[in-house]
Amino acid sequence: MDKSEIEGLKTQLAEISAARNENSILRTRISELEAELSVLPSADSYRNNVAATEAKISYLEKALTGAQTEAMKLREAVNQANPEAAVREKEMLQQRIVDLEATLRSVIKSREANTKAERFSFAPEECVYLFETLTTTANRLAQSPENRDVYARARDSIAILEKSNAIQRIQTIGETFDGKVHKAARSFKNDFLPDNIIIKEEGPGFVSGTRLIQKAVVWVGKSVFNCTECFNACRPHEYFCPKCGLELTAPDGTSKRDMPQHPTELEPNILLLDKLIDLGNLKAASALIALVSREHPGNAELTKRQTLISSAERTFITSDN
Repeated sequence: MDKSEIEGLKTQLAEISAARNENSILRTRISELEAELSVLPSADSYRNNVAATEAKISYLEKALTGAQTEAMKLREAVNQANPEAAVREKEMLQQRIVDLEATLRSVIKSREANTKAERFSFAPEECVYLFETLTTTANRLAQSPENRDVYARARDSIAILEKSNAIQRIQTIGETFDGKVHKAARSFKNDFLPDNIIIKEEGPGFVSGTRLIQKAVVWVGKSVFNCTECFNACRPHEYFCPKCGLELTAPDGTSKRDMPQHPTELEPNILLLDKLIDLGNLKAASALIALVSREHPGNAELTKRQTLISSAERTFITSDN
């Protein structure tokens, strides 16, 4: 052998030695990962834990419903046994509403007289106090037929707050879900609407300036799922994150595999449809009409909006040409 061949063999030996060292490091790392993996619960254990949690939630929901029903029965029994107390309570609540209305109107009048601005806003703490008092009263009387007049006055007082710009309603239908100001009550699958679109308002939300007073309770449409743990973007057919194994869920906590399809009730979809048309999303609006029309064929409101969409699409095509 000449000198160059010997040097070549030395180089090959060095490369083989480096590869062996790298292989040893990889084997050690594999062993460590296998040890970590053995500590984690199996897929069956994870599913069992999820099933047990869902069963517990279902039991607690039923128990809550039963407790509310029992409380209503007890309240009716107490009212029947002591009608004078119910009358006194109603009078007290009526007086409370009257006092709040008087305070509210007095503050509005005073501030309108002392400000040059067209609109004004209450201090956040004032709004919180008034709003919480009125909503607590309204919620308490919502299921009380004998106090419907007091309930109506409480709702009217909340409307006064909103009309005077003391509080501002949080936008919902057609907007993108934001956990900071929205609370998801239900979630639905759809692949024809923008992801995380709000499809129905179940309860209004309010802010006072930059301060949140009450979150809006909404229904959310989902078409894209990201892992809530590692934020990995998942494919349409996946129900578990391929990166960390976490089950994919909607904003309300419902698992992706258990989510129902988009609802076909007429009233909320008409409101959503109008919002989509206002935003110029005619493709999504047409798809929504097609879905709802299956359950409500020949509906005049749907037909009117379909005609409007068709007219707008023809206008766009003409302007492009």
